[in-house]
Amino acid sequence: MGGVVFGAGESGRAAGYVAPQLSLYGPDGYHPGELGTYVAALVIYESITGHDVQQLPVHAVVAGRELSTPATTVRMLQRVAHETVLAYRE
Repeated sequence: MGGVVFGAGESGRAAGYVAPQLSLYGPDGYHPGELGTYVAALVIYESITGHDVQQLPVHAVVAGRELSTPATTVRMLQRVAHETVLAYRE
């Protein structure tokens, strides 16, 4: 089919494993919440651009709004996203 696969969903699972206290999913427990959306967007961004998301500023922005997420959490999500991209490269 010539499609491209991004590990966006896997990044959410990996982040949940690293920091199970984070709320990565919405109320249905299936669709991503704000932080799940952020880490998925990081994976897609790095996969498309090739730019290491670990070099981005320490600000989580979703739907044009900056989340009140600690810098250590943002850096962890950036690291997980980067590692996910590396794992899914062909």
